[in-house]
Amino acid sequence: IIFIYLSSIFTSAMNKPNWKIYYEDTKVKILYQKQDCDFNNQFDQEFVFLKIENLSSQSITLKWDEKIWYDESCINCEQDSPEFRKVTRVEKGKTLEGNCSENNALRIFSKFTEKLEDMPGVDKIVKLTKFELENLKITNE
Repeated sequence: IIFIYLSSIFTSAMNKPNWKIYYEDTKVKILYQKQDCDFNNQFDQEFVFLKIENLSSQSITLKWDEKIWYDESCINCEQDSPEFRKVTRVEKGKTLEGNCSENNALRIFSKFTEKLEDMPGVDKIVKLTKFELENLKITNE
């Protein structure tokens, strides 16, 4: 019984979210964390999920340019592509959080988590080493 109790405490501690603050002001708080996602129809992956808390009494819209580095090299710093321009709306007093099932502005691919030999067609596993939300603009609605 003691073993089961201790293992359940350990498991819940391991699954506890580990959010870190990326940006905060009087209107909004943006947090992030890495999390593994297991998929049935594609390779398992790790993502950085964003969590946006609207601290204001109005709905807000956030816009930013996502800059991402894999293996210490920025893959889109010289580009101005719509693919990396993000927009999201958060109702007053609400929180939006990225997850494994939705591919949206709140999810950044980090790396594949399966072994290279288990992923035919993949030559190298690159890893997200840095991300930035540049030109962050927050507007009230």
